[in-house]
Amino acid sequence: MQENKLVSAIITTHNRLDLLKQAIKSVKQQTYIDIEVIVVDDASTDGTKEYCTALTGIHYIYISPAESKGGNHARNVGIENSHGEYIAFLDDDDLWLSTKIEKQVEAMQMHLECDLCIGGFKEERIDNNKTLIYVPPYYTHQTELLDISKSCLYTGYAFTSTMLIRKSVFSKTELFDENLQAYQEGELIIRLAQLSKICRIYEPLIVYRVFCSDSQRITNRIFRWRLSMRYIYEKHKELYKSLTFREKLEVKHNYIAQAVARSTASARKCLIFRYIIELRLCRLMIKITEALGYQLK
Repeated sequence: MQENKLVSAIITTHNRLDLLKQAIKSVKQQTYIDIEVIVVDDASTDGTKEYCTALTGIHYIYISPAESKGGNHARNVGIENSHGEYIAFLDDDDLWLSTKIEKQVEAMQMHLECDLCIGGFKEERIDNNKTLIYVPPYYTHQTELLDISKSCLYTGYAFTSTMLIRKSVFSKTELFDENLQAYQEGELIIRLAQLSKICRIYEPLIVYRVFCSDSQRITNRIFRWRLSMRYIYEKHKELYKSLTFREKLEVKHNYIAQAVARSTASARKCLIFRYIIELRLCRLMIKITEALGYQLK
């Protein structure tokens, strides 16, 4: 490996002290040494401030209730206070596996034309009865260099915690869009994918945890997610217009499939039935277009 470059690990948190402790521990256990840990606390009232200020080796930033503007603002505050050549994000309810940063930095140094590296993940899902359900990942050591400038519009590629970004790219594009309440990483990837190829490591590098009963989790808030998706479509409407008919069907299919999952998580039974019908119709349309010879480019 080439000479180590500083990585800024930005952990954003709000009233999740027990989970935050685990997240910080997963950063401290990285095999990559040159990491600065930045904890951005979005107005927590559960003892997070007292805990973090007592720790050594972290940069703690507190956002007061009067200054609080949501998770994207907290991430941007972290970026603005970072010193690393690379930036990595960790949501307080996720965990990094020990070799995450080492493997991503190595991949980025091998592919200097890339501004973004995305890692794989393991998923843990905790239901209303606090039962842990482990979903085995698609596991491979393969690493690919990909042009996703179009496919990022109809396929989800990453969670925030799986990403490593070259900080210099933010001189070419804005930071996280603070108007968004959901899918902020997807919208950022759309912009980054127009600037360069991405490096994708399929090996799981994080543990992505879903707490199904957490009503505050954006994953479980279908209406806010729908507003965010409409905002993204409008913001990037010229890119969406450039898609083929077949690709536009993929956009619709991806939207409806996510809507089904989020409606299920938020127990919106009337929406679930509606979206399932729409999903089946969309799949039928895709099969018809395939039979007629329409293929993804």
